[in-house]
Amino acid sequence: MAQEMAQEEKVELEKISSLLHLARRAGKLILGTAASEQSLKRKKAKLCILAEDISERTKRNIIRISGDVPIFICATKAKLGAEFNRNELGIIIVEDGNFAHGIMRRLK
Repeated sequence: MAQEMAQEEKVELEKISSLLHLARRAGKLILGTAASEQSLKRKKAKLCILAEDISERTKRNIIRISGDVPIFICATKAKLGAEFNRNELGIIIVEDGNFAHGIMRRLK
């Protein structure tokens, strides 16, 4: 449990929004639970962003399969969904190391 809390950091969506949109245009952003789980299992994920109000079961499952991928907590499902023109969005995966590094730099 201590490892889970060490990996999680609450972030503001406004700080990383532009980089997330650039990663999406580059095809390096995975949106949604099923696709995110596949990316994590294939070891392509470089960064994982979870919604604050994601279910505990889904959160535990993502943490379990994430390995050493950094996990950040950001906004609500509704806010993440609105950012990407969806109803709700609980999980975002960044598959490019450079985008992931840039996002993590903005958060520190």
